[in-house]
Amino acid sequence: MPRVSQTNKVEKARVKAEKAAEKEKKVEQKRQQDAEKAAEKARVKAQKAEKKTETERVKAEKAAEKEKKAEQKRQQDAEKAESKIIKITEKILFNVWSRGLKSTDQHIWQDEKIDAPGHQSPRLNINKKQTKRDKSEPDEDTRRENGRDNIRREYIVCQLMNGWPGFPDDPDWEHIRQECIQSLHKLSPLESFDSAQVSQTGGRNHNYDLEIQYSSPSQSSTVHVEFKHCNHKPAIVDLPEILQKSCETTDIFSDIETYTVFYYRNYIHQYIALDDQLSMAECPTLDEYRKQTMTNEVKHPFIQKIKEREKVHAVAKKRVVNESISKYIQYCQEHISLDAVSKLIQSTQTNKKYLLWHSPTRQFHVDTLPEEEMRISELSSVNHNTLIFRANNLYYHFLLRWKNGKGRTNTAWQISVRGRRITIRK
Repeated sequence: MPRVSQTNKVEKARVKAEKAAEKEKKVEQKRQQDAEKAAEKARVKAQKAEKKTETERVKAEKAAEKEKKAEQKRQQDAEKAESKIIKITEKILFNVWSRGLKSTDQHIWQDEKIDAPGHQSPRLNINKKQTKRDKSEPDEDTRRENGRDNIRREYIVCQLMNGWPGFPDDPDWEHIRQECIQSLHKLSPLESFDSAQVSQTGGRNHNYDLEIQYSSPSQSSTVHVEFKHCNHKPAIVDLPEILQKSCETTDIFSDIETYTVFYYRNYIHQYIALDDQLSMAECPTLDEYRKQTMTNEVKHPFIQKIKEREKVHAVAKKRVVNESISKYIQYCQEHISLDAVSKLIQSTQTNKKYLLWHSPTRQFHVDTLPEEEMRISELSSVNHNTLIFRANNLYYHFLLRWKNGKGRTNTAWQISVRGRRITIRK
């Protein structure tokens, strides 16, 4: 019996060892499978990363290629612009000398077309004195031409400040160029700078004409510049206007209607009644009228009819419009928010400098509005078409007017600054 028992123990131990070996074998197989799966997962992940890297590389190459093409286009555009400037410059000189004009008399910015015999195309003269307008010429055409001339002046100043290499080899042009370079230093808020890039802005979205970006190794600064041409004293307080804002977007009153709405509700029908042809035209709704009177382009038939018929009973029609302005001035002065007026001045004049070309002396002057003069303290006085606000030592004149013909389109506040209160007869 003891011998059989010993044999059974040995057998049991053997079976147990075999089971343990089998179990270990399975565990080892699982480890290998897990290792293989991990390796495959890592391989797939590595492939994805490599693919992603390749995609990013291709994307970067495409972006670099796109930027390269964009830079080439910028260079081509710059070369074309420079070529165009040189060609126009040649025409400037051609017209100056061929017409027997002295270079000291005029600096003309000529349209691209050279004058045909017997015809004079619009021209700009940076020293040109204002002449009396031919009353037979429409106001709108005059304003458009003046607007184009101002844009050309700004363009010339911008190019000269940026080191325009193609300006004429002429002492008078050299004088203007030197004035522009000196103005860069007058306008700079930095004591010294390494570079200055000037760009032309303008348009309704900006309250300035030029933007100058100054940079030095330690700092940079941006200045907004308003360019003005002055025949009289080169100072902000002598400018006809520093800002013009649409009545529809000038929020300086509390809880009252705009002038455009006031005119439509109280006076437009008086205006229409003066002209039988207007009476037969279909007057637009208030919303449509507000929309149409905010643009320079006359599209609505009713507004077109007003333009066509503005000289019919012109005196009586202007009397109606003038009365509407006077009544609105009386109406709105009780609802003015001085804080809103201050905010309007500050938002459009802060960090802004005026570059004033003084025609008699042929020099640029720089002027600014001090911050303490941008805070309105009171409504100083009013007259039939103007609100006069006092800041500290300055007075802001808000003139209510129609920019494109009385009773037609574009109601606006024309804002100017004066150094003292000016009494205007009512």
